[in-house]
Amino acid sequence: MYFSTLLATAYAFTAVSGHFMKRQVEAGLIPLLSSNASIYYPMDSGFTVSSERFTELNRPDFQLVVHVASEDDVVATVQFATANNITFLAKSGGHGLSTSLSRVRNAIMIDMRGLNYARYDNATSQVTVGGGITTGEMINATHAVGKEITAGSCPCTGVLGVTMGGGVGRLMGRHGLIIDNLVEMRYVLANGTAITLNNQTDPELWWGVRGAGQNFGIATSATYQVYDQVNNGMHYAVDMEFSMSQLHDALDVINAQADEPLDENLALFLVTVPVGSTGGPVIAVNFVYSGPQADAEGLLQDWLDLNPISFSDRVVSWDSLPWRVQAGLNSELCTPNKYRNSYSLAMDTYNHEGIQRLFDNWERFVESYGANVTMNFIFETFPQQAVVAVDVDSTAYRWRGQSKHFGIFQATYTDGRFSTLVDDWLMEQEKIFNNYTGYDEKHVYYNYGKGTYNTAEDSWGYEGQVQRLIQLKRRVDPEGRFDGFRQLLDYA
Repeated sequence: MYFSTLLATAYAFTAVSGHFMKRQVEAGLIPLLSSNASIYYPMDSGFTVSSERFTELNRPDFQLVVHVASEDDVVATVQFATANNITFLAKSGGHGLSTSLSRVRNAIMIDMRGLNYARYDNATSQVTVGGGITTGEMINATHAVGKEITAGSCPCTGVLGVTMGGGVGRLMGRHGLIIDNLVEMRYVLANGTAITLNNQTDPELWWGVRGAGQNFGIATSATYQVYDQVNNGMHYAVDMEFSMSQLHDALDVINAQADEPLDENLALFLVTVPVGSTGGPVIAVNFVYSGPQADAEGLLQDWLDLNPISFSDRVVSWDSLPWRVQAGLNSELCTPNKYRNSYSLAMDTYNHEGIQRLFDNWERFVESYGANVTMNFIFETFPQQAVVAVDVDSTAYRWRGQSKHFGIFQATYTDGRFSTLVDDWLMEQEKIFNNYTGYDEKHVYYNYGKGTYNTAEDSWGYEGQVQRLIQLKRRVDPEGRFDGFRQLLDYA
């Protein structure tokens, strides 16, 4: 096991209450860790690598990193932190955007990336993955054995974090949300015990973990049902650009295709691009059909009839798909340590008036601040067939059939002095657009949420689900050890 050679130095840092020093780590934690685990302090290069995040905004503050190599390492770290009243937070992909993360101060990071394995069981057609695996790594592993499962669109996110918030993705028309394919988990609780979690061992916690799981523990592994690939895992991907004057026509096509309902094999992304092929702002549409190209031709024709100003298409394998679409957007999103801010809403329909207001405001923002801030609106439309086939009360994810589209208002910049301006502007757009979603109440996908900005009802529903989650929180984490992503007990 690696640990800093400076252990003899009296290096202390403040925890939630009191102090702990390197000698406490040396005496109380290091002897409990496996030989492949690592300990990093702020002066170590490994600390810098582990601390890389999707965004510098609302960055949690760590004074120690434990790079775990086994579930027992996670258990030992949780027990040590709890015994010493030290805040801790597990990190895998590092893509959390919640404002609540800024409350994590002087903490221990449990770096899960050492648990990045995938093991396929041919007899059950199930795959078990470690708590540190990323979406891209899981896609690669399942593709290698000719299988598929719903997966997020961004390849560098942590799979288990995405799962516990629900898990949307291009294949959910066939396979539902990621949580709908979850068989069981290994899960570390606040008391430092590791349990096998499924519908038989603890039905109520199993309900809560599938949609709000970051609030109750740390998932060290998960087993998923996977499926034979359609079309041998080959997908037909099309990227098109349209002028800003074609916005309403593009919205009409998406609404019409989504209301039919959307073909279970089709996913659509509409993205504002400040500088497109014309040299100015354009609307980019990404059309991905998860099946034979010939079967997509009728759906694609609706878009070709609009006469896109640019067009490119290709047949790509599932494992390369995340990197080959949306003009390389994921390569940008997987570059760490920039400032990124985002607000999001779920929609029933694309409202012409509301989106036109957003796009007009966006063009003015780009004119004023485009040299310093990259501002994108990203609209995602996913098929719903397998999602709505699951009983809405069976999991804590509430928006089955009530989230046909997701709107993400996202800014990227490198100078933190723009943070207040960007946040104020994004918040104003979210408030404007909330009047045009087609829903009476605000619907927010938990993984896209803003933490303290959103109410608990925004994420988990308005019909008593929040109180059920609070009661569960009081049972399994009454002291709020897992409050880094959201403080559920604040709503009690």
